[in-house]
Amino acid sequence: MLRISFLVLFTICIFQPINALERINELEWSSRIILVRAFGESEEVLKALRKLDYEIQDRDIYWFVFIEENIETNYKDEIQENFHKDTLKTYFSDTETNVVLIGKDGGIKQKLKLLDLQGIFDLIDTMPMRQMEMRE
Repeated sequence: MLRISFLVLFTICIFQPINALERINELEWSSRIILVRAFGESEEVLKALRKLDYEIQDRDIYWFVFIEENIETNYKDEIQENFHKDTLKTYFSDTETNVVLIGKDGGIKQKLKLLDLQGIFDLIDTMPMRQMEMRE
């Protein structure tokens, strides 16, 4: 029995990247996060995010676009399988919210029905932590 349990645990560990992102809060204090639940407009959302890559990088933003069972993101490292389901469950419990801005402190700063990057940038630029970053 112990041998079977060890084998199952070993198999799980092999197929899950050790440092893979499991939860949004793992990015606290280093990044701001934009979460987008996209349906039919996913190509427009991705195009807008990629077009403003400099502004996004300048504000330390990782974005995650949830398209059905897939995730598109500018996050470069591995992502755990449960990240998709857990993030949707945590941040998109209502049907009105399709965009969530999370600050570096891990708090939800804004919920929107539609992606408004300029509005998000304007809000971020008023935040005390961002004000400090801009002075540096």
